[in-house]
Amino acid sequence: MTDFDPTKPVRQRNGAEARILCVDSRATAYGSPAPILAEAKMPDGSWIVQLYRANGESVKAIDDSLVNIPERQSVWMAARSPSDVKRGVPWTPFTKQDAMSFSPTRTAIELIFEGDEFIEAKYHRS
Repeated sequence: MTDFDPTKPVRQRNGAEARILCVDSRATAYGSPAPILAEAKMPDGSWIVQLYRANGESVKAIDDSLVNIPERQSVWMAARSPSDVKRGVPWTPFTKQDAMSFSPTRTAIELIFEGDEFIEAKYHRS
């Protein structure tokens, strides 16, 4: 596992909801420290408490390790006229304010990503 941060929101690798209860447990599992104590949601809707290593790895043989939930990020683009698109005018990322002021129609497009995954596009008019 790389870049696991227990101070940020988490879920299990399989997508199940989870939340960290403490990161300084004195518990050990199979002879090594397991300082993270977390609740994990089961398929039936119940919650169980499990132990994890400092890097979020599960102490169990089943890989239900903890991973950080990717943060949502927005990229703003100015809405362009069809003639701009036909002429090959490049799409340039902006802040929301710059995108609104640059667009001749005062319309901006918000592209929303979670990590590297595209989630949705929203249109905003001023």
